[in-house]
Amino acid sequence: MGVKFVAAATGPAAREAGPKKGLLSMLVVTLTLAVLYVIFLVVIARRPAFYQRPRWFKVTLALLLLVAIIARLYRYNAAMGIDYDEAMGGLNAWSLAKWGIDYFTLASHPVYLYAWWSGMNLLYPLIASPLVKFFGLSITVYRFPMVLLGVLSLFCLTVAMLKGRWKDWRLVLVLAALALSPGMINTSRWAVESNLFPALLTMVMATLLWWVTTKRARYFYLTNLLLVLGAYTYANNWLFLATFILGFWLIAWRRHLVGVR
Repeated sequence: MGVKFVAAATGPAAREAGPKKGLLSMLVVTLTLAVLYVIFLVVIARRPAFYQRPRWFKVTLALLLLVAIIARLYRYNAAMGIDYDEAMGGLNAWSLAKWGIDYFTLASHPVYLYAWWSGMNLLYPLIASPLVKFFGLSITVYRFPMVLLGVLSLFCLTVAMLKGRWKDWRLVLVLAALALSPGMINTSRWAVESNLFPALLTMVMATLLWWVTTKRARYFYLTNLLLVLGAYTYANNWLFLATFILGFWLIAWRRHLVGVR
């Protein structure tokens, strides 16, 4: 196991991205998140659910999201070292980008990875592989999709709560609890493949709110799709998912949001 870890962290694949390329990657990451933040604020500023609210709420929401982004971005490429699973996932992302194979078994176009002889989900290495192909394999590049998904999930939840006309303080408190939670921040900065689960569950919350607010079927189907992806990314949470889905369906049926069919 130690040999595989060292190979992933210091081998030829990792050396593809030199110091200059690492600085370029970090600059691109920072600018990407800055542009997304500005675009998000411009878009919601035009929505009545936002511009009709008091000034303190608008300023607080903008600052809260900015702090959440900075907390996820700050030295994310140097924090916590490199986890074994993270190293194996990064090496598999590099292998998928180069040849479309599982690095450890040479399986072509795998649907699940063999890492640790018990399996590793393919979704995160697959998401990261285009960036790895373009920028090279580095911890900055490999962790960025996790940071990005964490930020996007907060944007989705914010829009859903605004659309649901949540009260000002309630919206701010719920968003702060998720955006500034140490657990949510750390999982967004650490690219262990199962850390997709919190971001996916945040998106589930958003799509559920959209569905309840609008009664549109597409949000119901999107919620189920995200739950399936959550089950795939983190098998340890299947017990939680089973109880959650049972409660979700029963509540939806009782509130006449879905029928038996």
